[in-house]
Amino acid sequence: RPLEDDVVDDLKEAFEVLDRQGRGSIDADDVQTVLREYSNINITRLAAQDMVNEFVDLGEDGEEGDKKLQLDEFLRVMVQK
Repeated sequence: RPLEDDVVDDLKEAFEVLDRQGRGSIDADDVQTVLREYSNINITRLAAQDMVNEFVDLGEDGEEGDKKLQLDEFLRVMVQK
């Protein structure tokens, strides 16, 4: 079932908060910084990368791609939760 436009807009806004440099993707540095600044949660970069890797699509060769979460992946993850 398709998401309503206002839900998609809200999720895009959340993505933009995480995508601090406006690159169109979220990486471990973004996750680590946002958790530290907004939640006072200090995690290692490795832990942040593990969080991102959990949701990154596998490439054609079965290997993880660029280790960054793209908007479409983020939307898919958020809909599943």
